[in-house]
Amino acid sequence: GDAGQLVVARHPGAARHVMTEAAALVAPQAALRDVTVHLSESSDRVMYLGDAARVRQVLTNMMGNAVSFTPRGTSVDVVAARVENPPEGTALSGGPWCVIRVVDLGPGIPPDKLGHVFEPFVQLTADGQSTRKGSGLGLTVSRQLAVLMGGELTVESEGDGRGATFSLWLAAG
Repeated sequence: GDAGQLVVARHPGAARHVMTEAAALVAPQAALRDVTVHLSESSDRVMYLGDAARVRQVLTNMMGNAVSFTPRGTSVDVVAARVENPPEGTALSGGPWCVIRVVDLGPGIPPDKLGHVFEPFVQLTADGQSTRKGSGLGLTVSRQLAVLMGGELTVESEGDGRGATFSLWLAAG
């Protein structure tokens, strides 16, 4: 049966709205680290299909991670866009898609670790710094929620202190 399955709705929602809500939830953490969270859209009123509460949960996790890894006094960029084609290297097809990218200026993720960031309890260290507490499970659950909504969570990074971009893909609304 469906016991234990998370049920997610797929309703049209405005990316800007759910981004604003998530940014408000990480604002205290960002203020403590003197990190500015910039929200923007590549075009007016980017819409997604998804479960607003789940989308907010995923974005809050993504933004919280970005704020904790980005250097003090810098910024995290959160950009929503409507794109016609799915990301490469995923099972997604068709389109159009709504993508919300969270870009940090942190240490980044070495190429050989990129494939592991969504595995449970993975803890990444950069230059012997303390492990990224709690990020592993959060990303695992976030990716599961994205997939349940018919989307995906992807990561791009070159490592070497050049930051990371986590992208939430949802069907465009």
